[in-house]
Amino acid sequence: MHRHTPARWKSLAPCLGLAAWMALSASPGQAQSLTLNAEALPAPVLSSAEIERLSTLMGALPVGPIAGLSPDGRTQLVQAGPHIGFMNLETGALVAVHGDHHPVLQHRDIPGHWRVWISPEQLAIIVPPGLLDQPSWQLGIAERSTGRFTLTDVALPAGAEVLALSPGGRWAVTLGLNASASPSQAGSARLPRVRARMHFGLPSQGREPRMLEATSASTRLELIDLHTGQARLITELPAGATTPGVFFDPQGRRFALQSHWFENAPRTEESLNSILVQEALGQFALADNPLRQHSRLAVYDTQAADLDKRELRAVDYPDLTMRFNLQPLLAWSPSGERLLAGVEIPAQLVGRANPSFYKPQAVHFLAFEPARSGPLRPSQLLRQEPLSAPGDDGLSITWLSDSQAIFNPLVGMDRPLLQYDFNSARLSSLAGIPTGSNYGLRPVRDRRELVFVHQSASTPPELWRAQLDAGQAQALTAVNQAARDMASVRAQPVQFTLPSGQQRQAYWFAPANAAWPPVQQRVVLWQAGGPGGEMSNSWSTAPEGPLTLLPTLGIGVLMVPLQQRPGLNSAMWNQLADGNHFGSVDIDELAQIAGQVVERGWSRADQIGISGCSYGGYFSAQSIVRHPQRYAAANPQCSLLDLVTEFQTGYTSHIAYLEGGSPWARWDEYRADSPGFHGREVRTPTLIFHGTKDFLPVGIAENFYTDIQASGTPARLLRFVGEPHGLRDPRNQLYAVQEQVSWFRRYLKP
Repeated sequence: MHRHTPARWKSLAPCLGLAAWMALSASPGQAQSLTLNAEALPAPVLSSAEIERLSTLMGALPVGPIAGLSPDGRTQLVQAGPHIGFMNLETGALVAVHGDHHPVLQHRDIPGHWRVWISPEQLAIIVPPGLLDQPSWQLGIAERSTGRFTLTDVALPAGAEVLALSPGGRWAVTLGLNASASPSQAGSARLPRVRARMHFGLPSQGREPRMLEATSASTRLELIDLHTGQARLITELPAGATTPGVFFDPQGRRFALQSHWFENAPRTEESLNSILVQEALGQFALADNPLRQHSRLAVYDTQAADLDKRELRAVDYPDLTMRFNLQPLLAWSPSGERLLAGVEIPAQLVGRANPSFYKPQAVHFLAFEPARSGPLRPSQLLRQEPLSAPGDDGLSITWLSDSQAIFNPLVGMDRPLLQYDFNSARLSSLAGIPTGSNYGLRPVRDRRELVFVHQSASTPPELWRAQLDAGQAQALTAVNQAARDMASVRAQPVQFTLPSGQQRQAYWFAPANAAWPPVQQRVVLWQAGGPGGEMSNSWSTAPEGPLTLLPTLGIGVLMVPLQQRPGLNSAMWNQLADGNHFGSVDIDELAQIAGQVVERGWSRADQIGISGCSYGGYFSAQSIVRHPQRYAAANPQCSLLDLVTEFQTGYTSHIAYLEGGSPWARWDEYRADSPGFHGREVRTPTLIFHGTKDFLPVGIAENFYTDIQASGTPARLLRFVGEPHGLRDPRNQLYAVQEQVSWFRRYLKP
């Protein structure tokens, strides 16, 4: 018999050893709970023809720019499938980069502004210690005519970290310990920092969840002349400082420095978490808010002996209650005449005494003219929608000229390209840009052209070039043509009106050959990770985001961004955390939309499934708990299931923000919002994926599965050995997709 675990024990699951917990929850002869190793996976679930089709789709290769255009505007370092090379933008010819460690050029842990052209023929990259198992900082040089890549050590102050390298390669900005640091701190290979988790990571980005770091010792910023070795002090920062953002202008003359520190320096993860929890709950008056108090932007001139510092503190700007973006968003115009800086506007949540910057309500942009003398003050404020929409981590800025900037905001579920003219203060769409997701923008200014990456659910990523005056765009590469030919997806915008009268926009990704509007079509309602994860019309071939895969195999996908999704208006952003909304407001809206799908005849009730990973997994699990008759099949993956455990052992501040308090202050709310407490109420056949190395404990997923199965509801759990938050191994991904397709085919009726 299955042993039901009392609710009060559930938060203790991760404290037990995995084997012990499985022994408590498994039954003799159990066949639906499997532990899978990529080296010895079960036999294929689908036909060989379908597996070949899936393999082709999932084998689409990455394509995109790695660095800015060469000084003459003719060449760009790109990744084009398996190759890294310098692409001639006139002919499309590629000079492949070669040499030991050359893949470091595209390493995801190296910021874009660490790659700079130091001459028309040479591109430089800063490589931090340990990235290639080397003990010191190194400078990599790639030559565009030959593709040769070499690495050399860089002489820097002991223990210093490089924050930025100037175009031309003369200047480096470093961060190191102050002379007053203790001997134990001074002897450390890395600056001493405390870290706290803030927001859940997005598995689709292949990155770890976002962390906030603050130094536990005072530090100093220095400007190093790499030609002479001379060092000049820029400024000193007290303990409690986050890592500053440093951005040079295109000439390498001026640089912008964005910094922030906490008044009372946190010494441990617990103390930093405590600050973040209080801020998320609105317990700081605006004047005392630690995420705003010491937020500042400064501009320095390398040609001035004293560096000619000019600074604007967030608290001193009278026209706007704001802070500079915690993740710096800064962009210089081509001549350095203008500097654009993103700032965040606090949110006032229902039931909280003070505004909070934890999930800002909006983003605005301040335009500065640093070449002018006098105090650093903005000359323009950009607050137009959709630029002001919050949470858009994919937004980028590139300059076409000193008076024209190009943005790629998420607008609903697509990323168009928008041009802002500073002379007319007008925002307009660029003509001829294909619908979908457009990013990696690089301007060819003398020809008024733009090179970018385009993709959509039906089109894998390729490099494109747009001729702006002609309003035309065409593909530069065809690296993924085989995957494009194999895809069978039709992206159809749709709209739903809720009982409240509010409208929700959506995409229905249907098989390309299916009739429109659909008639009794199988469909899976999909939600992305987060909360706050992007839901966009993008090529997506992972089990966590099957926008391309499922339609190609005959099952539609309905994508509906709801509360706290980027691309929507500011009013919806923080509704998820207002009052007692979390765990219900978006869950219930999607259930209403599923009902409308049935009413329209697009699908029957027994043809609607639900899936997602991370917050999408939470969304799926909570949906089948709150609406046990709405969905015919579910596939929650890498799911948040127990908010109590997560508050205690993981993302403390994020859970407090969403729930409006701690578990001991709001126990009933935490329990109601934790699907892991309610597995026995599930009536939807449920397929669960979870990695054994996920920061969300696999034991809690096992517990949820056991309770669902104990209720008599069909359930299946696949544990993937060694996988973190979201599957990484391509072998596991391919097998998981087969299980996903098979499950939906079995329980979503034809």
